Amino acid sequence: MKLTRFAIAFLSSLLPVAALAQDAAPKDTVAIVRDLGPLADNLVLAVSMDRSANGSVVFSSAQQALQGVFFGPVRFVKDGDRQCVNFATPGAILKALPPLKIDRTYTLATWMKLPCPGNHGIVWESLHESPLVAAGDHFGYIQKDVEGTYCTVKDLTGWHHVAVTCDGSQMTFFLDGESRGTAPVVLRESLQTIGTATYRKPEVNTQCDCLDDMFIFNRALNQAEIGQLSKVRLPIHEPTPADLAGQISRPTPAELAANRAANHPEANNPAPNVAANDNGASADAAELVKTYRNSLVFVSGTNGAGSGFLATYGKGSFLFTNAHVAAGVKGAGFKTLNGDAVQVGAASAAVGHDIVLMQTAPGGKPFEIMQGVDKEAAIGDAVVVLGNAEGAGVVNTIMGHIVGIGPNLVEVDAPFVPGNSGSPIIHIKSGKVVGVATYVMINKMDPVTKKPLSKPVLRHFGYRIDSVKAWQPINWAAFAAQAATMENIEAMTKDLVKLIVDIDRTGRITPGLHTNPAIKSRIDDWLGQKHTHMSQTDTETANYNFVSYLKSLCRTDVVGAHASLTYDYFQRQLTEQERDRDALADGFGQVLKTIKR
Repeated sequence: MKLTRFAIAFLSSLLPVAALAQDAAPKDTVAIVRDLGPLADNLVLAVSMDRSANGSVVFSSAQQALQGVFFGPVRFVKDGDRQCVNFATPGAILKALPPLKIDRTYTLATWMKLPCPGNHGIVWESLHESPLVAAGDHFGYIQKDVEGTYCTVKDLTGWHHVAVTCDGSQMTFFLDGESRGTAPVVLRESLQTIGTATYRKPEVNTQCDCLDDMFIFNRALNQAEIGQLSKVRLPIHEPTPADLAGQISRPTPAELAANRAANHPEANNPAPNVAANDNGASADAAELVKTYRNSLVFVSGTNGAGSGFLATYGKGSFLFTNAHVAAGVKGAGFKTLNGDAVQVGAASAAVGHDIVLMQTAPGGKPFEIMQGVDKEAAIGDAVVVLGNAEGAGVVNTIMGHIVGIGPNLVEVDAPFVPGNSGSPIIHIKSGKVVGVATYVMINKMDPVTKKPLSKPVLRHFGYRIDSVKAWQPINWAAFAAQAATMENIEAMTKDLVKLIVDIDRTGRITPGLHTNPAIKSRIDDWLGQKHTHMSQTDTETANYNFVSYLKSLCRTDVVGAHASLTYDYFQRQLTEQERDRDALADGFGQVLKTIKR
């Protein structure tokens, strides 16, 4: 994350000193803040619903910076004076990456076209709950598959403004600016999808029709504020010709393979020009679940969840998962699909791979690891990822194909998500594991032209087990300590970036926003000095020291961690963090050059 010219210029001018030439703040943000007035202080997210770029997200707060990605047959349509998204075709969805966390107080608002094409048009959805459903003649909510009702309204057609607020004790539904009903519940998880739901029964159509101008706030707005909000329009960006020419859908294996070599050096085998034959693949996947149900493992702890699997390796039986799952899930416990606890013994981490294995007692029917993936499997072969459905403890069968094979990685187009981390990627034809589902990349730029893509390309990677050359025995106390060190370093990076995003978005440092003690104390001291009567020289010295401290903060903890991190996995993480910190430090260094001393 580099400092933008605006952030550098602002830091310099704020001090005050001879500054760089300032760019204007982003036009969208300026217009949104102007039109919302005081409501802008609590704005978390604004979605224009007009094009595929960034999922139409035109504003995202510094606290929860995120993006959106459209999946399935989404259509961008002109409806009167609205440029909006049509979700009517089954499978069309907008997904928040990462999921948008919501607290006990919030407001969700959007314009919605009625009636919905199916019986249940679900506007917002978390893993088990939906705060707003337009179902036939009523508006309601879903809590753990139990549906409640706000109000009954018959024969509504055309565009209507809908909103749900939560004050920490109950939810209130607003229709066209008027309060129409309450519910004595608090739905408080995270918003994951927009436009439909992913957990309802397959026979229930949960698609919305068109949605437009969506806002999310971190407090409950009152009726007058909801009425004001309904009059605010987000800036419109014309969709690209590619958006309008066809449907936005998940990239095909051929599309992913075409970009593979240019985007990732590890996945360098050429892809064939023929599509894989999927006949019977789904049935085979279902049979694999039946055969290996006792070898599919759910990983859960106090702060997260993941997946794993039992497999034979060498002469032993082991539980496999990702190193980042083992590092990130505190107090991890392991259970099979049947709910049986899995007892684990000695553990090791793979060098150069995001994989951990733990000894287990033989039992059931463990998976078999494919040896020589680059020889035994081929581009276009059908695969299935059997994973923990978004951490919910439910197995989902995610179908796809191999689109790239590299020395350490296998790339597939099976659209697994972070909750599936640690799942086995299974080669349908042989029934063997070709990799451990690990991470998703989002390509926004064309690798050749370096220009923005009209629709982001999602790429899914797993680490090969057969290519591991060395293992490091794990001492869990040391592993946990090093995981905590990296967690603190990553948190500091995010907090430094949040400071820059705050400056870039608001044109100032927002009081109370930056709570990291190392940052907050210096901001408080510096702002306190500026309220005293200081000479010009003392002011410039204080300014220089403030920015110099921020620059040093970019490197202090990273440098100190080099001596303490012994596991290869954390060392590679540190290298990635170091690159980001160097970019931040260079930006602060540019500011220092503008300050007179």
